[in-house]
Amino acid sequence: MNANSDTTAAIDSLESLLKAKIKLQDAQSEAEPLLKVIGLLFEPEALDDDQKKVLQNGLKSLRKLLEAHSAYSVAVEQAEPARAIVNQLLSFQPMNFDGKPTGQPSEESVPKVTTAEAIPDEVIADEDEESKVDEAEDKGFEADEAVADLSKVSATTKSSGSTRATSSKKS
Repeated sequence: MNANSDTTAAIDSLESLLKAKIKLQDAQSEAEPLLKVIGLLFEPEALDDDQKKVLQNGLKSLRKLLEAHSAYSVAVEQAEPARAIVNQLLSFQPMNFDGKPTGQPSEESVPKVTTAEAIPDEVIADEDEESKVDEAEDKGFEADEAVADLSKVSATTKSSGSTRATSSKKS
């Protein structure tokens, strides 16, 4: 067999598996009412008419369920080669010219850089200036609060006639 016929067979087996899976799910949903009342078969109590109908129809559904389950099992076995192909496709990574996956660059394409070379001096200088600006802003905010506090103190001392507040305001 060639690769094309293997791929075609894999796709066909996946289609068969899908159809078998759908039939199995349909049979399971059909048999679901039976599963709710099947325990009544083992009890000595009499069944009412509704329970009899559910059990009679349910037994037909149970037969369909068993047939669908065996067909699904066969389809799973036949689709095993397709599973291998799907796994191969999922793990496939295109190769570089040097034979390495494209997700991993070749050693020649990645320059080796030391830490000191990796960060340009301009960036380091900019970071230092930014931190100084941040510190000044923090100090400026504190200075603004201090001036506001002093103005409150000077306002209260002016009304009391003290000159001490004005001398502390100058310093």
